Amino acid sequence: METTIQPFGASFLLYDTDPEEVVTPEDLGDEERMLMQAFSDFAEREVAHHLEALERGDADIGLELFRKAADLGIFMAEVPEEFGGLDLNVLAVTGMCSIRAKLGSLGSLVFGHQGIGMLPLINFATEEQRARYLVPCMNGEMLSAFALTEPGTGSDAMNITTKAVLDDAGTHYVVNGGKQWITNAGWADIFILFAQVDGEHFTAFVLERDSDGLEIGANERLLGQHGSSVAALSLENVHIPVQNLLGEVGKGHKVAFCTLNMGRLKLATNSASGARAAVEVASRYAAERTQFGRPIGEFGLIQRKLADMAARAYAAESVAYRTSGLVYQALEAKAGNDRPTLDDKLAMLSEFSVECAMAKVHTSEAYNHLADEAVQVFGGYGFSEEYPPARMYRDSRIARIYEGTNEICRLYAQRAILRRSWSGRLDLSGAAQDQTGDSLSSVSYDEALGSSSRHLDIANLKNVYQHLVAEVCAEVQRERMFDAENQQLMSSLADIAIEIFATESVFLRIAKGFSNGGVDGMQLYEDLEQIYFVHAVDRIRQETNEILAALFTDLELTEQLRKLDEWLPFPVGLIVYRARVAKVLLQDEGLPVFP
Repeated sequence: METTIQPFGASFLLYDTDPEEVVTPEDLGDEERMLMQAFSDFAEREVAHHLEALERGDADIGLELFRKAADLGIFMAEVPEEFGGLDLNVLAVTGMCSIRAKLGSLGSLVFGHQGIGMLPLINFATEEQRARYLVPCMNGEMLSAFALTEPGTGSDAMNITTKAVLDDAGTHYVVNGGKQWITNAGWADIFILFAQVDGEHFTAFVLERDSDGLEIGANERLLGQHGSSVAALSLENVHIPVQNLLGEVGKGHKVAFCTLNMGRLKLATNSASGARAAVEVASRYAAERTQFGRPIGEFGLIQRKLADMAARAYAAESVAYRTSGLVYQALEAKAGNDRPTLDDKLAMLSEFSVECAMAKVHTSEAYNHLADEAVQVFGGYGFSEEYPPARMYRDSRIARIYEGTNEICRLYAQRAILRRSWSGRLDLSGAAQDQTGDSLSSVSYDEALGSSSRHLDIANLKNVYQHLVAEVCAEVQRERMFDAENQQLMSSLADIAIEIFATESVFLRIAKGFSNGGVDGMQLYEDLEQIYFVHAVDRIRQETNEILAALFTDLELTEQLRKLDEWLPFPVGLIVYRARVAKVLLQDEGLPVFP
């Protein structure tokens, strides 16, 4: 069997990846790092002392900072050079997104505009629309919002009921309906609005704020992200000029999916940066706070907490950059020396939509969990709004909801994997038949990572997944696979795939570091990898038990569990690993910045 191939969507489930082919934060070049530093300096210089004002919902401060962000060039990032933009590639944009954690709730305003607010204009606007809307958005003269969600749809976004009908003169679409949970709604100058033309053709438009018949509701009272504006829209006989049609009638799904898949890619890095920030504030506090005559970071339970947090943050970062790298490298290979076309972007985002969805789930849950753990490290102070964890805890929660809830992302990822398998694009059934208890692929990373056999461990985790898919497909009729009563099976399979992707991402990142001569200082990262691997295996074992217990009973279940135990590794004690990791975290006040 071929062991290394050109990556394609979900191919990681069958094939090994050469460490040199995976993208990691350490791969960022001088230009990307300078850009990140400029944005980081902006956050510390301009935003940090306004975080409390933003928490109070001070719109004037938020909009002033929005304009300063425009002056810095944040909104030029993905705009083509012919319109005065920077035309940054996917990897550079990923690095830029890593500053979000430093922006507090201003990040919702900035990236809501830069991402889902502007991408439809960048990718689908006509030349006249770009001149009228995109350039002012790039310069901070206009603020854009993405208006898709409705009160009755939520995750079922393609079944919106907002209706658009072309008037008798053929000059305007008359739109009626309502939108909900629209980020930046209270301040936006334009909206990327989705409606059903004639009640059946899903279509995108550019809607101006001052349009007659458009009413914008009061800002929602949110759990977190207090510096943002989220409100509902009401549209009653709103007339949108035909010139404001975005893309083609009935092709609005292209606008939505291209934007949301890229949004998930960016959100993964946003969330990973939040996870790293949670480790940083918790480590700094644990080093400074004394109890019983010594810093609390010297106590075993705090060391355990910090080390587990760091391992999960490192994994989230590895997943985010690996996923961005898949899209980046595919686009570079497709376009060659030319600029990637819209069709290239659509194709590559669709190709790796499974990884985008999984990255969004993995990183957002890491961010939310680590913010919660930071509260715990701070103890009573963590429950006070005077300290960072309280805001981090509130702000992190939305990451598991927007850009598609994590439940929907799980179901989407597993559904896409199965459909690719059934179509022959991803031969899971063939792989399952080849299982012998050994690795399905034989690429060895021993030269890169000493005597480690982790590649064999990861290959065996893939065996577990392939076996479970085969058993589920044998017990559940294909036409019933995605019914509501089987969602728990789909979710458990997705969680196993996500943990495999994350574990392999960490391993490949470290293997690449070794192969590039980075032996000194690698003990920390090997320890992080060991800690995360053990947690991933525990999660895989848990979800495996869920699936098998739902499909089998008694002797059949016993035999299935015995077979799976041949692939799942023995438990490893982590006390020594955690102590070593915690020592570094306390000394460096968080995870060291990648070199």
